Amino acid sequence: MEIGNQAIHWWQTLSKQDCTAGAEVYWTAKLLAESRESLTFAGMKFAFLGAGKMAMALIQGALRANLCSPSEIIVSSRSRSGLEALVSATGVCAGASNAAAVSDAETVLLSVKPADALKALEEAGNSLAGKLLISVVTGLHILTLRKAAPGCRVVRAMPNTAAMVGRSATAIAIDSDVPRTDISTAERLFSAVGEIFTVSEIQLDAVTGLSGSGPAFIYLVMEALADGGVSAGLPRKLSQTGVKREMIPRLVEKALADACHQSNPRPCTKADFERLISDAF
Repeated sequence: MEIGNQAIHWWQTLSKQDCTAGAEVYWTAKLLAESRESLTFAGMKFAFLGAGKMAMALIQGALRANLCSPSEIIVSSRSRSGLEALVSATGVCAGASNAAAVSDAETVLLSVKPADALKALEEAGNSLAGKLLISVVTGLHILTLRKAAPGCRVVRAMPNTAAMVGRSATAIAIDSDVPRTDISTAERLFSAVGEIFTVSEIQLDAVTGLSGSGPAFIYLVMEALADGGVSAGLPRKLSQTGVKREMIPRLVEKALADACHQSNPRPCTKADFERLISDAF
C-alpha cells in the first residue's frame, strides 16, 4: 500500500511535459510489441513429417526469424539418425510417431521423399483432420493430398536447396478453400528462407524444373569450370575458389542488376560458345 501511495505521489509531481513524454514512450512500446507479435505465429504449433535437409532449412529459417520457438515444433521421421541430428541442431521436439507429432499441431509440414509421402499421411491418420497441410513433396498434387488427408486445407510449396542459406525462390500453389490466415502462415514460413511467388498448381512442374532442379545443373557447370582450371594447371583449391567465390557471385550480382542477357558477348566468349555447341552436336 505504501509503495502504491508513493507511486501516485510521484506521478502527481510530474510535469505535463513529462507525462506526455511518458505516454509517448508507453504507446510506442505497446505498438512495437503488438507489431512484433503479429510477425510471429503466436503460440501456433507445427509438426514436420520428415527430418531431411528441407525440414532442417525451414525449421532453422523459422527460428532465425523468431516466428516460433523450438518448443512449438515437433518432428517425426523414419530416419532415427536424421531426427536426432535435427533435434540436436535446433532444439525442437521429437515425435514418437507421425500421429503423435500431428495430434497437437495446427500446421503440418510434409517434407518426406515422394515415395514415402502417402504412407506418412496414412500413419498420421485422423489426427490430420481440420489442419493446414503444407507439402513440399515433388509431384504430389493437391487433389491427391486432399484424398490422402481428408479435412485438411492444402498448400503446395516448391522451395529449392538455396533455402539452406536463406536464398530460396519458393513457389506456392494454394487450394481453393484455404483461408487468408492459412495463406499468411505459409507465406511467412517460406519468406523466412527467401522469396515467395504464388502460382497456379499447373505451373509447379515448370517451377520444379527451373528453380527446383535447375541449381543442380549450375553446380555441374561450376564443377566443370573448376575441373577446367585444374586441367589448365591451377591447384584445385584455387580453381574452386575462383569459381565459387569470384565468378559465380559476380554473375549473380549482374543477373540481378540487368538480367545478364548475353545478346552481344565479347568475340572470344562468342567463339567459345560456338565451339562448345559444335563439339556437343
